[in-house]
Amino acid sequence: MFFCFVSFLSAQNNPNVDNKFRLAQNYEMVGQLEKAESLYKELITLQTWNYTFFESLNRILILQKKYDESAGLIEARLKDSPNDTGLYGLLGTTYFYSDQTQKAYDTWERGITANPNSFITYRIIANSAIENRAYEKAIDFLKRGKKITNDPFPFMLDLSNIYAINMNFKDAATELCELISIRPDQLPTAKARVTSYLNRPLAAEQTTASIISFIETKETSELLDFLSFVYFQTGKFDEALKTITESEEKFKSNGTSIIIFAQEAFRNRQFETASKAYKYILDHFSKSPLEISARLGYAKTLEEALNQKSDLTVEKWKPLSSPAISFPDDYKLIINAYNDFIASYKDNASSTEAIFRIAEVYRLRLLDLPKADSVYKKVIRNSPLTNYTVESNIACGRIAISLSKPDEARQFFETAANHPRSDPAKSFEAKFLLAKIAFWKGEFSVAIDALKNATQVTSADYTNDALELSFFVNSAKRDSTNLVKYAKADLLLLQNNLKQAAIEFKTLGDNDNLFVINQFAKLKLAEIFIAESNFFSALQILEKFSTDEKAAIFAEKATFLLANTYLYGIHDPVKAAQIYQKLLENFPNSIYFDRARDELNSIQTKNG
Repeated sequence: MFFCFVSFLSAQNNPNVDNKFRLAQNYEMVGQLEKAESLYKELITLQTWNYTFFESLNRILILQKKYDESAGLIEARLKDSPNDTGLYGLLGTTYFYSDQTQKAYDTWERGITANPNSFITYRIIANSAIENRAYEKAIDFLKRGKKITNDPFPFMLDLSNIYAINMNFKDAATELCELISIRPDQLPTAKARVTSYLNRPLAAEQTTASIISFIETKETSELLDFLSFVYFQTGKFDEALKTITESEEKFKSNGTSIIIFAQEAFRNRQFETASKAYKYILDHFSKSPLEISARLGYAKTLEEALNQKSDLTVEKWKPLSSPAISFPDDYKLIINAYNDFIASYKDNASSTEAIFRIAEVYRLRLLDLPKADSVYKKVIRNSPLTNYTVESNIACGRIAISLSKPDEARQFFETAANHPRSDPAKSFEAKFLLAKIAFWKGEFSVAIDALKNATQVTSADYTNDALELSFFVNSAKRDSTNLVKYAKADLLLLQNNLKQAAIEFKTLGDNDNLFVINQFAKLKLAEIFIAESNFFSALQILEKFSTDEKAAIFAEKATFLLANTYLYGIHDPVKAAQIYQKLLENFPNSIYFDRARDELNSIQTKNG
């Protein structure tokens, strides 16, 4: 770096040299290599010490396959700098390019001999070997360097990478285990490295076997943690839990590793494994500071596991669905678990989350809106400065809408939107719902103003809905009478009154004089038909939308719904596959592209 800097300064101080160098670079960029070579040779003559010019000339010679000249150039420089390891690396590369493999190896060995006691020498020469894919030689150089250094850390990482590249996952894992055994603080680094290749063929089996073998010779808590991590990443969750608890018991830790494991399992939606981990904490560390987190975590995992089970009864592919109560007795047991937690830890901040979870169960799972409303309001009263208050305000607003109390709902949404703890996504959700209230009340100018910032939060869950509503209101606002009728039907839809909403949408959809409102109403009607499992009526609407050029703005969504209906409703995977393929070809930038591709791949896999 120093030589390059000096070279640059020298060139800047000599305009003639600088101009020639720039001209040579331009010739090189446009492929006029002989002219570039001539100028670089002139520059080398003017400044024989300039490494930038030397490197540029060597590069040009290599590009023209003038390997003998390249070798001569480097050898000449080596006479002046016989201990420059980098030059030996370059010379070996030249011989490698000219198919003189053994000569390349011999040259690299000369580089090692020039500085045999410097570990940097071995890494420089190994990098030259790696660049030429001479991995066996690179491994040899790195192993030799590893023996003479006081800090083998970089050599272990390099060796692990090379072994993994060559699918020798056994030795790659051994190097990482050695690293962890001498530098326990590098456990996160080892985890990151092994994650990069665990999904490759045979990687999981070889890595696991290698770690187990290494642990048999030297067992530490960090190595058991590493093995547990590999088990977890490869889907062996019971083995992962067994290993981490084994480490806990052998090394008499304080339970922290188990609680971290439980939280990670919860984040990855492995609720059964997470619940076992939390239960372990409760059984073995009942009097420790971890008990609070474990008790709340245990209740949350039971809830989420039941939610998974309950969701299996719902046809999630449908754009609309009527809410239904599943497993009410089980959910009441979960509410009791949360209440027990609250009773035990009244003054703990975690009790707020427990109260909020109870409200969510009442609203979303038991459909007891009055009870849910009262519990949400308890959160708002008792913990006004928490994120749970923001979410509780939004939930109370949704309940108020369901009970036809738009003014009350508006107050809740305004509070949530302006709350100091409201994150951008929640604030946007509240603002979108405020726009919807204005829309339902026929205040279309207010709704348009509220939706103006829709494009600014592109990652929010409601962005596409906001954009669609903004387009619709702007397009149809001149026909305020029928727009009010559509808004009424849309509110009925949110209130889960599908039958009455269907009547209103059909009336608007049958009126061909209402161009935009007519199209939107028909699409909503198709969604209601799907929700009611009236698939053939839905298909009639969707087929037309997917092919009618006049309804081009609905084509993406209609095509996706059409394919889903054939796949899940009619159970015709062949027809569904054809439509998914059509969507991928016609709408490459569609928001449904990834989902359509996944569905198509699933169909193709199942049908060979």
